[in-house]
Amino acid sequence: MKRWARYGVVCAALVGGAVVLLDRFLDEGQMVGLRVAGLVAFLLQLAGFAARVRWGTTPNRLLATWVWSTGMRFTAVLMMGFLAWRYEGLDPVTSLVGLAGFLFVMLLLEPAFFEAGANDLNDGEIAH
Repeated sequence: MKRWARYGVVCAALVGGAVVLLDRFLDEGQMVGLRVAGLVAFLLQLAGFAARVRWGTTPNRLLATWVWSTGMRFTAVLMMGFLAWRYEGLDPVTSLVGLAGFLFVMLLLEPAFFEAGANDLNDGEIAH
């Protein structure tokens, strides 16, 4: 199984587990915000991780994919804040805290899917 697919399965399990666990404690409006936050975070992190795997093979490309994925995350948090402010059905606290929390935990999971030590470069050399 490809690295990004394994990462996606783990992130989906994380979001699903959190939604199931918190369903007992949150009302329906808060659960909508949490589900939306989980879906947005899952899609963003999977796209950022796939970009890192595909294009982050040299230091310059790694920096470019990091800047792009960080910009995506900041834009998502701003858009979630705007949507939570605009639509009453979306609870602002659970949607924003859920989004930030999911993004943070999924970001912490990323290094587990890369080999420790050397990074392969495009020309077959090893960077240390």
